[in-house]
Amino acid sequence: MIAAAHAAAPALSIRRLCAAVGAGRTWWYTRPSADEIAQRDTALRDAIERIVSNSPGMATGGSPRRSSATGGTSTTSACRG
Repeated sequence: MIAAAHAAAPALSIRRLCAAVGAGRTWWYTRPSADEIAQRDTALRDAIERIVSNSPGMATGGSPRRSSATGGTSTTSACRG
């Protein structure tokens, strides 16, 4: 928002633009770049994919089954009406 306003009206200072939207100038100068955000998003996606692919039943979209040995009930018997 600030970047778009600054591009449209370069005569307005960053100080005034930040004040107009209630943001501090420190935020403007220390915010991550679009590349940094994209890299973090990619790293997060990759980590989630690794977890899912290493979890039995999760990679195929199924849900893990609870057995009576762990205190749960079988989900297949509950579906048999």
